[in-house]
Amino acid sequence: MTLLSLPHLTMLAATPPQVVTAAASAGFSAVGLRLIPTMPGEAQHPMIGETQMMRETLSLLSNHGLRVLDIEAIWLKPKTRVRDFVSAIEAAAKLGARSLQVIGNDSDESRLVDRFSELCALAAPYGLNADLEFMRFAEVRTLSHAQRIVEASGASNAGILLDALHFFRCGTALDDLVGLDKTRIHVVQLCDAPLKTPDTFAEMLHEARFDRLLPGKGELPLSKFMAALPADVPLSIEVPLAPQHGISEFGEIARQLKTGADRFLEQLNRSPALQAVREK
Repeated sequence: MTLLSLPHLTMLAATPPQVVTAAASAGFSAVGLRLIPTMPGEAQHPMIGETQMMRETLSLLSNHGLRVLDIEAIWLKPKTRVRDFVSAIEAAAKLGARSLQVIGNDSDESRLVDRFSELCALAAPYGLNADLEFMRFAEVRTLSHAQRIVEASGASNAGILLDALHFFRCGTALDDLVGLDKTRIHVVQLCDAPLKTPDTFAEMLHEARFDRLLPGKGELPLSKFMAALPADVPLSIEVPLAPQHGISEFGEIARQLKTGADRFLEQLNRSPALQAVREK
């Protein structure tokens, strides 16, 4: 059975305990938690160290039988000091997370490789992968660039994070997945969207953070995308819903995402074309 995770981005106003509670109520088997704010105005939840919120989150995870799939998000910028993330890495390990989400936002590739390699080395003793994500809003904005950074790092725990929206908005071709080392794919973020890319940068940013569509409700060629991936790759259902959708209750957001993902995967698994590809 595919592991489905509820990521924190789908309900940024929620605390980590609220994300876990919503995920459990909807039937998810994992969550992604944002321990490191990435945008101005985001809350810094007290999850670093022996805090009450950390203890509550761990208790809820245990009581509901949920795991933490990944932790958001480490941005590697020109002035980033990787050692500053040691406490967050320790918190991720305490939560039992599998991966750290990493965004490369440094135009100096040599420096970025060094920083990414250092991060991988810090994460490795804790059993954590460092998964580099490419997106239009960062310096690493193509799959080939992400592959180059990961390979240059030489780290066995280095991976590539595939986000369906960024994959297509960055102009990546499905054929580009053919030569990708599938053992480097630890998490896939799944959503849908209109086929047409928004006209402006601001509109693209809004879509990515607030207005994605449930899998199967848009026009992206998700069936072909999924057919090129390992059948057992964990899926993070990253569908933040804009306020105009009229949903504010965290449990209801989670239920809509889980129902939509289940429906999409059921239809996908019945597809003869998908079965033919995976049986090759």
